[in-house]
Amino acid sequence: MKGNKIKDKLYSILKRPISTALISSIFFMIVMIFLKPAFESSNDWNIMVQLARGDNAVTLFLSPLLVPVFNQLFVLNSSIPWWTVFTLSGIWMFLIAILFVTAKRYKGKQRVIFFIFWFFAVWLGCARRIDIVRTAAAFSSAGWISILYSIYEERRKGKKIFEFLLGEVIIILGAMLNLKASLYVLPFIVFCFIYKICRKKISEDKKKNGIRLIFLLIPLLSVGGLHLMDNYMMPDSAEWKTYSEKAALLDTIWSCSQSSLTWDNMEEIYRDLGWEKGDEELLVYKKISTDSNIYTEENLERLASISTYNKSDQFMNELFNYLKTSNILLLFILESVIFLWLVGKDSWLAAFITFIEGVILTAVLAGGNTANLYNSEITLLYGLVFLFLILCHEEKRRSSIFEDLYLSVKIKRGVNKVKKVSFAVILMVLVFITFFSGLIKHKVYQGIEVPNKAAGVETVSRNRLNYINDNKDKVYLLPSSEDEWYRTFSIWETPDSDYCINLFLLGGKYSETPFNVNRLKQYGYSDPLRNLVQKSNAYSLFDTAVLNFLKRNYGDDITCSGIDFFPGEESTYIVKYLLPIDEPIDRLDTSIEIDTKSFQNLGMYGERTMSGSVSGLGLDEIQTVFCNVESDEKIYTYQLSMDDEGELFGVLYGFADLEKEITDCYLVGEKTTGEKIYLGNIMDDIAAEKESTNGE
Repeated sequence: MKGNKIKDKLYSILKRPISTALISSIFFMIVMIFLKPAFESSNDWNIMVQLARGDNAVTLFLSPLLVPVFNQLFVLNSSIPWWTVFTLSGIWMFLIAILFVTAKRYKGKQRVIFFIFWFFAVWLGCARRIDIVRTAAAFSSAGWISILYSIYEERRKGKKIFEFLLGEVIIILGAMLNLKASLYVLPFIVFCFIYKICRKKISEDKKKNGIRLIFLLIPLLSVGGLHLMDNYMMPDSAEWKTYSEKAALLDTIWSCSQSSLTWDNMEEIYRDLGWEKGDEELLVYKKISTDSNIYTEENLERLASISTYNKSDQFMNELFNYLKTSNILLLFILESVIFLWLVGKDSWLAAFITFIEGVILTAVLAGGNTANLYNSEITLLYGLVFLFLILCHEEKRRSSIFEDLYLSVKIKRGVNKVKKVSFAVILMVLVFITFFSGLIKHKVYQGIEVPNKAAGVETVSRNRLNYINDNKDKVYLLPSSEDEWYRTFSIWETPDSDYCINLFLLGGKYSETPFNVNRLKQYGYSDPLRNLVQKSNAYSLFDTAVLNFLKRNYGDDITCSGIDFFPGEESTYIVKYLLPIDEPIDRLDTSIEIDTKSFQNLGMYGERTMSGSVSGLGLDEIQTVFCNVESDEKIYTYQLSMDDEGELFGVLYGFADLEKEITDCYLVGEKTTGEKIYLGNIMDDIAAEKESTNGE
């Protein structure tokens, strides 16, 4: 008896659509969490880092009303990944909304079939690849589903108002995340309305259609009002204005295809800007954008204006190429055909409109960035959702709604028979074609999606960042953007507010946020590129393009020394860029002895690796050892690493080129007081090593 009561109670709960939707969505969300996303946008972890640190630079795309809320949440409890919780809540709301409509219309096995289908559709479209665009679109979709349900279903006024207001709030949350992405579903909403007024029996009631149109416009007006409020609440400090203006210019430049910004295509323009070949490469590939000597505001403005002028033609070429190589056209053709097939020829106008709007939507929301074009999965998902909603929101009839979703197909096998094909089967086929055709078109998706978290890739980046975090007495200025350095972190990992506080990226739009500029000032840095060669505690990674850039623009006597490497990565050197120590050094005899053990050729960049040791009285006063090279009447200075035992090591890039005209080479020690002393000459060691190498 007790078991029957529990069973009856459970059955009575599951009979209610909202209970069924909630319980099912919780179950499916748990499954999604265990499945884990196949892809995660590096932007999401980077956003979480900035929110945890209190950096408000994310207000460039997040609402200024939302950022302080997250800042306070991380202050209250930094161990909770608040951004991830918010992301999943958007997907969860989307899932609840569509499951609620399904539970309201279907029962029994029909309900179960649709539930399973929508779970896979939402997981593949939203949760499989986590990024802010899909999150904002998921919030927006959940809100619009609630609003459509409230204005098209015959319900009590109180419930309709509640559902409408709930949808309004959710849509605003989506717009706070990303305004453009929140409008992703708008063409499908327009289609829903056009489809309804194309139906004769509804178009007769013009008054009701007018009221519905007004209610559909309210969320759009509220999103527009939010946008105006966001602009009003933007920070107005001089630092913020400088940052936002430069970020806008960089966005315009980077939105163009990289192939269109090459030296060969724009040599005349680059020369007019005063650039040399190679200067454009570092900017285009986001390795360096913080330089104030070459990448001046005037130069960026001119380059942005040229990029904007050429952008339409370039992007149209990219768009047509995408339409030819991807499955987006097939997607919209199939959706349009299904509309015509399901509801008859009187819906041809609506089907045609959704097809055209879908293609335009893809182009507009890509915003010139072709990487955004490859979001056909999410476009398909929203097309299917609102196709489903249109059919669900048909006027109630005595016959089962599910029966209206059958297609009668005559199959001649001697005798005419009617085979019923369910709408769910058609949806499954459509999903299969769209989602899995990407596997066939692997070359199209390769390089566009964030790579899978393969073993080794995550370890490499994590080791690097952990090493940097453990050496907070040093400042690391890396030629990279946020995409490369944060892509391997999971959105479930909450960073400490001071994690890698000594790491600064020289490229990308977040490199010069007011927060990062103030962090640099705390270290006494004002010009990162100039400080890279001037400050004794500034380190970077070896990059031949960066070295050449520094030589061209900050002095051809700048050197690069590999003095350390990351754990487990002995081929990736941490380097020190240096200007020459050309101050007079008294060559007095010291009690320090030098033993140069090796001076060998190492690789393709003309580098030589030097190892040896220094010993004797006064060694404890030496904190840094330099190798001064006199060649072609100039002085070049390399830094060597020295451990507590006096062991020396250094990879001297470009040293082989200097050997041709070398006249002298000696070691210089810098005391803790800053005084520099002569340690000894090593010309004989170099000559002996060179002679030995030639003999071999």
